[in-house]
Amino acid sequence: MRLIRRLVSGEFVLSDDDWTYIDGIDDIDGSDFSAAKILVPWGIFSAHRGSLTDRGSVGVVFPNDEDPHLLGDSVGWLEGVVLEFPAFRDGRAYSQARILRESLGFGGFLRARGDILRDQLFFMLRCGFDSFEIGDGADFSEWRMAFEELSSWYQPSGGLSGETILSRRAGRRGVKDKD
Repeated sequence: MRLIRRLVSGEFVLSDDDWTYIDGIDDIDGSDFSAAKILVPWGIFSAHRGSLTDRGSVGVVFPNDEDPHLLGDSVGWLEGVVLEFPAFRDGRAYSQARILRESLGFGGFLRARGDILRDQLFFMLRCGFDSFEIGDGADFSEWRMAFEELSSWYQPSGGLSGETILSRRAGRRGVKDKD
């Protein structure tokens, strides 16, 4: 599995995953994972949240049928949240991403995982995702083009620039100011 990550510069890169998915609590306490960047399933995270705060680099794999508000104060120290897309037509993770970014102020990485399609990447980006798991055989250049195909939209979202209505209004004001 490979990742597409959005860098601070806005560029998209293909990289290997430097995070380790953990299956059980014994894996967390094991010496092999003591210094690793770990992604913990929600069930384990919610039961052992207190012991994970001092652990170092921790992220949570959050199911799409839970309320992101359940993460509570953890959004302040979590380094990442992986949101699940069990089927491409299941859009609950879009809402979760917006809640995490806009309501809870989550500043770590948001990763899309599961049955995601290239055509969804632009919309995932608008909701706050900044990394995307893709299959090993996927053509990165095709996926990368998905971010470049659309550059403006009508609906406001997450502080991103490019809203068509604002551009039109600014253009009209600019024309009037020149008269």
